[in-house]
Amino acid sequence: MNCIDLNKRWHTEESGVDLPYDRLPRIQRNYNLENGEENSFYPPVYFALTRTIPLRKCHKNILEIDGVCGTADVFEDDVLTTVITDKTKHSIDLGGAGRNVRMRLGIAAANEGRYTGAGVAGGVKLFTAENPVYIAPYGLSAVTRAVADKAAIDVGVELVNDTTFSQKLTVEAVILNARGKRVGKRQKKVKLPAGCTRTVSVPVRVSRFYEWSLSDPYLYTCKATVSDAKTLDTAEVTFGIRTLDFDAKGFRLNDKPIKLRGGTVYADNGLLGAASFPTAEKRKFGALKEAGYNTVRVTQPTEAVLDALDEAGLLAVVDLLEVWRQPKHPLDRHRYFEKDALDAVTSQVRAMKSRACVLAYSLGSDLPESYGRGDGAALADKLIAAVKAVDPDRPILCELGELRPTQVEAAAAGAKSELSPEALLSFGREKDLFRKLTENFADKFDLVGYNNLSHRYPVDKLVSHRVILGTGSSPKRAFEACDDAEKNGVIGELSACAIDYLGAPKSVRENDLLPQRSTDHGDVDIAGGRKPLSFYREIVFGARPRSYIVVTPEDERREPGEWEPMQGDHLWNWPRHVGKPVVVEVYTSGDVVALYLDGKLLGRKLAGRINRHIATFRTNYYPGKLEAVSYHRGKEHSRCTLETVTSPKQIKLSTTAKVARTDGDGLCYIDITVCDAAGRPVPFAQREVTVCVSGEGELFALGNGDPHCVTPSSAETVAVYEGRAVAVVRGTEEGKLVVKATSDGLLCGRMTVKVR
Repeated sequence: MNCIDLNKRWHTEESGVDLPYDRLPRIQRNYNLENGEENSFYPPVYFALTRTIPLRKCHKNILEIDGVCGTADVFEDDVLTTVITDKTKHSIDLGGAGRNVRMRLGIAAANEGRYTGAGVAGGVKLFTAENPVYIAPYGLSAVTRAVADKAAIDVGVELVNDTTFSQKLTVEAVILNARGKRVGKRQKKVKLPAGCTRTVSVPVRVSRFYEWSLSDPYLYTCKATVSDAKTLDTAEVTFGIRTLDFDAKGFRLNDKPIKLRGGTVYADNGLLGAASFPTAEKRKFGALKEAGYNTVRVTQPTEAVLDALDEAGLLAVVDLLEVWRQPKHPLDRHRYFEKDALDAVTSQVRAMKSRACVLAYSLGSDLPESYGRGDGAALADKLIAAVKAVDPDRPILCELGELRPTQVEAAAAGAKSELSPEALLSFGREKDLFRKLTENFADKFDLVGYNNLSHRYPVDKLVSHRVILGTGSSPKRAFEACDDAEKNGVIGELSACAIDYLGAPKSVRENDLLPQRSTDHGDVDIAGGRKPLSFYREIVFGARPRSYIVVTPEDERREPGEWEPMQGDHLWNWPRHVGKPVVVEVYTSGDVVALYLDGKLLGRKLAGRINRHIATFRTNYYPGKLEAVSYHRGKEHSRCTLETVTSPKQIKLSTTAKVARTDGDGLCYIDITVCDAAGRPVPFAQREVTVCVSGEGELFALGNGDPHCVTPSSAETVAVYEGRAVAVVRGTEEGKLVVKATSDGLLCGRMTVKVR
């Protein structure tokens, strides 16, 4: 089918907008909302997105809406035809008449226990079929069956015959490499009965191929054509040639063993809210790849997310559902399970079947059904069968968390009286109710995810046949979780939060004095800046060589909570502590660290696994240049420095790409850094920066990584956080745009971005 992009020229009551679009980050928060922290203090909103869709007369017009944030009522010619209540792809058959259809998406965002956004995260497309014989939308797949001297590719083509008579057809599959050169071709004759939909398998062999791998994510294109005497329809899909395999001993990609290392990535893009722009997704996942990740866990991803993962060479565990029939929050999507679940699972798997990045499908996390509540086992059978019917090759997992037993579960285990909530949790641990209650449910899955339960690895690996993947380790257990996984044959470890996300559950921020707009325990902050935890986790993941210094004044040092960020700042400016004791921690993959101040040796300390890859020094603070030299087996391994910087003098602008493409989303991220006279970043700077954009573009969003920031992203002035801020600019027409950042008393920063 032909595919037409309909992301441009939508309208709200206020102005015209392009998709993707999330209204919430551009409005002011309300800090008086009850339970507002879960939705980042954004109030519920309702608004309409409208546009006219001109339809040509043809056999079929199918409208696809990807990533509705909140809920949406879809109107055709002011008549309600469809109600969308989840974020997955939704297809609407508009028929084949040549007429204008006016679409009105009524978007409502409510507090569902998480940040939902308000708008359309992905986009809108129109699929058209000129003939009554055509390839169904997402009906083309390319799956690697075997790799030897030649790669065996199974091309599946889902054909639809809407005529009243059978059709004799020729199906042709062609494989193109990244340069567009044909490397494989195969034809197959088929007879398609009247009124029938059938998937035809066309095996194609490719010689002299490149495998898709973490270090070289090489992608191919498969094109399919269906014809009789003439061409009736075409389709294409991007895929990678690679094999996946796993067992209790570990996971293998292209027959090479690999430990899965990474974390959970939630659905928002920080300053942009839930809007899933290709540029934003590539930046986000590129930062995680740089930080040593090879795997991420994502929930109901848009096409932009999957494209970015394919191109970055990152594997993905995809959560297809967030909740089943039993609620985790009073307003969550258990209300729509009966209506949406099977369609949501099937549509997502159809769209992801050919994706090289997709490692496994998850059917949910911390589900009450996993403890045998409700009809969880029967539902699991039903949902697993739905996934396997579309993609029988990839593993399916459930992610188990430690839930508080109910009074009924406790009584069945021998409790003599009603217990308090705290006593219920202790009783469940004493009786090992986690393993006993989850056993029947978990045994139905190929893999089992353990959410922050690494202490259970030794016991559960001995008493069950589960293939375990760690899926939710906390910052406090960053080392222990990976170490436990390594010792007990767990196939990998994923942290609970890779990147800070909008919405801050109370359990995360109960000790904070000010409301948070986002979490603060991720490896990367909400504006894309790497935090000390990111460098530490990279070392724990096995990066070599790598060292990183953090400093904490002795009188401010304390034991962090389970879900609090690691202590220490990458900073050697402590004017109120001159001559006073400070704690210097060096994260390193080396064995021994020597610490110097202005070339003078302060001491040597052991690091390595025995000390959790941390060498700890206690010294007195004096300005100068602090340098840590790491050694591995007696040889210099790496070195890193911290230097006392002077007062703020200038603003520097930088970007990884000085081009904003109008044939894409047009976005370009500009990093804003306050520096001293020597050009060194000043992390302690507290300045407000104003950004203006001239030329062929506009300021699209502005913000920082501060979890407590109250400034909406639509503002033109924002305070820097740890000396940094980020501007997102958008090119509108070919030419160039100029970005200028100013602050009182500082030399301004200026940058030119080409728009093509």
